[in-house]
Amino acid sequence: MIKAFFKVAIRNLSRNKVYSTINIVSLSIGLAACLLVANVVIDDLSYDKQWQKAPDIYRISDTDESTGQKTPVVLSGLGPTLKKDFPEVENYCRVSDANKYFTDSSKGKFNIHCIITEPSFLDIFNFRFIANATLTGGKDYKSVILSEEAKNKYFGNADPIGKTLKGFGLTGDADPTSYIVTGIVESIPYNSHLRAEAIILSQFSDEDNQLSPQGIGGFYSLYILLQPSANIKNLETKIDHLYKIAVENGADRKFVLQPLQDIYLHSDFAQGYQTVVGSLRSVYIFSAVAIVLLLIACFNFINLTTARALKKVGEAGVRKILGAGKFQLVLQYLFESLIFFLISFLLAVVFYRLFLNGVETYLEHKLTVSFTQNIILFAATVLVLLLVCLFTGLYPAILLASTKMITALKGATNSKPGNNRVRKSLIVGQFVITIIIIIAAIVVKEQLFFLNHSELGYDKNNLLLIGNTNFSTSGTAFKTEIKKITGVENASITIWNPGIGGGAMSVKVDNPFQKEKKMDIWYIDADIDFVSTLPLRLEQGRLLNNAFFLDAPDTRSLYKSGNMDSMMYVSSNQSLLVSSYTAKTFTSIQLNQPSKSMPGTPVGVVSNFHNESLRTIMKPSVIRGDNNIRYGNMLIRIQPGTDKYVIAAIAKIWDKFYPSQTFNYSWVNDALAAQYDSEKKTLQLFFFFSYISIFLACMGLFGLVSFTTEMRVKEIGIRKVLGASAALITVLISKDFLKLVVVALLISAPIAVWLMHAWLEDYAYRINISGWFIFVAGFITIAIAAATVFVSSINAATANPVAALRSE
Repeated sequence: MIKAFFKVAIRNLSRNKVYSTINIVSLSIGLAACLLVANVVIDDLSYDKQWQKAPDIYRISDTDESTGQKTPVVLSGLGPTLKKDFPEVENYCRVSDANKYFTDSSKGKFNIHCIITEPSFLDIFNFRFIANATLTGGKDYKSVILSEEAKNKYFGNADPIGKTLKGFGLTGDADPTSYIVTGIVESIPYNSHLRAEAIILSQFSDEDNQLSPQGIGGFYSLYILLQPSANIKNLETKIDHLYKIAVENGADRKFVLQPLQDIYLHSDFAQGYQTVVGSLRSVYIFSAVAIVLLLIACFNFINLTTARALKKVGEAGVRKILGAGKFQLVLQYLFESLIFFLISFLLAVVFYRLFLNGVETYLEHKLTVSFTQNIILFAATVLVLLLVCLFTGLYPAILLASTKMITALKGATNSKPGNNRVRKSLIVGQFVITIIIIIAAIVVKEQLFFLNHSELGYDKNNLLLIGNTNFSTSGTAFKTEIKKITGVENASITIWNPGIGGGAMSVKVDNPFQKEKKMDIWYIDADIDFVSTLPLRLEQGRLLNNAFFLDAPDTRSLYKSGNMDSMMYVSSNQSLLVSSYTAKTFTSIQLNQPSKSMPGTPVGVVSNFHNESLRTIMKPSVIRGDNNIRYGNMLIRIQPGTDKYVIAAIAKIWDKFYPSQTFNYSWVNDALAAQYDSEKKTLQLFFFFSYISIFLACMGLFGLVSFTTEMRVKEIGIRKVLGASAALITVLISKDFLKLVVVALLISAPIAVWLMHAWLEDYAYRINISGWFIFVAGFITIAIAAATVFVSSINAATANPVAALRSE
């Protein structure tokens, strides 16, 4: 019986080549897109589950309850204190990460992203060593363990074990650190938030191992290994109590133990704290899209299969006369559906493999989990496919098998109005989804355009950025040489990086609008030329000037001198420039008078400017003069059209001042645009989904039009005999289907507006959803649908009526 089913299925495929091709291609594209999207979801959900002790590993995050600010870093001394005082804490490790330049006498200079931690890290996280040395880090050098990927990339077949490398931070450490290669481990999996190419092991000082009562010290990500029986909530309460007693102003701090396996998808900390971070919202969106794509592909299959039902009802009638039962006919048509699905699935796997690299390029990292490399996952996929095939093929199979013999022999089915409504509902559902995706794409595109073209309060064009640099004591001399270059209008050294935002630090002050709460004021440390380099407009008072000591005091020299009275005086009275927004927020501010709201004395008010991304509301900010910044950024204002000459000239001066550092630069407008890379990716995603959904929806519409024209073939023939033109018949057929698209537009518009309003709520500065967004989405959809209906119905409209009426 199976052999007979197979022969009939292959015969039907070859007999209806156009229909079979359309059905298989649309189904395979839908399945391939579903597989790719589902792969991303499964990979995201797999992060940090490969570590043997993962269920018992937690990262401690800290929340300042007075401001609500959350950070995943804590004081260095907290880890040793927890292990000493709480028996449920088995071990701990402090972790940070950084990019470092290493130099080797034979390999030159290379850049590696490193995890910087302590030896206990290797006890908590199970790394498999490929090669290991008995050497460990000492007083004069530190230990570096390379990943297999880094070893092959930078050393090839050479053995790096025991080699001494000179290491520089990207900021260009004045005195390079010596590192000895003590091991090679298997490459750190990409599905881990601890993604790096090397591990640097350091020993912490006794001072770092103590919990400072003043809250002073280094801050690190702290991972703790707990006993399996540990009570998490109870431990959090004990940590809060310990910190409140041990550290000044510790009462406002609340600590949370974050499970290791939740870190990747549940880390909503400020930018810069965590390099590798995912989004739970993206997982939900991708999951919904995968399900939607699978549903659309299945809807298409149902529509296209029922559209061909009339061609097979005669065959069903003959089989019934010859003794075939209803159950046997259902099995036959289900088997035919299975053949369609298997061919489509094999083709989908080919598409999946072809586009997988493109998805990895889009994500900017490799996918560790793959359907074609994981046997269990592949088997589960095949099982899901069989279930989908069963439920999808069941409706067309029952429709054909239930047709009465007499009706079937006349070439008709038992199609009732209810059946037609089901098919129309499927088409409406497909276009509802399609229009929602198109409207979403338009909204994201317009919001991205708004973010990139909004007025920021300064000119972001023709502004060069040399970021994260150790200028040491020669920063002022370097800047002086830069300003001599033809084409350079001005330059400034500052702690503020426009691409990251914020400032040198934030200070908590009383909120003038909510007395019981605090608010942050950003302090931007910069030299005297900062305002004229951006430039900002002076609205009141004066700008900072080197002629006044308090405008740019040498706080470093004061600190070294140990004169604490002078330090306190300068800190309380240093001249400040405040933004217009700051002056309006704190109405008590008076120029040239020490402020009661913030440390310092405002001497001028400058125009508002956004020192953070437009996702966040503008905050109060002040500019503080500092002509002795050693670690920071340089902003260089150049004349339009001089960029090539200026950059080449800066590179020569750079090599003269900082020969041990690599000259890296970027444009401020590019750095600002990079803040919205996630929105750019979302836009690309919606465009891709809109193309797929439009294609699949039109294939479904094509199937329904084909079904309807075959049902009305005699009616069309009679109309032509009575004088109806092909154009009139085309319009007659098309209008009913275009009504379905209009209905879909009416249903989808309010849903899309509601969803995108919710999405825009994450932005402090956002667009309004305009009616033309819906108009454009509707026009695009109706135009494409009209073209699809026209192509499908034109054959029936131009067919010879004699052929249709011959049986009459």
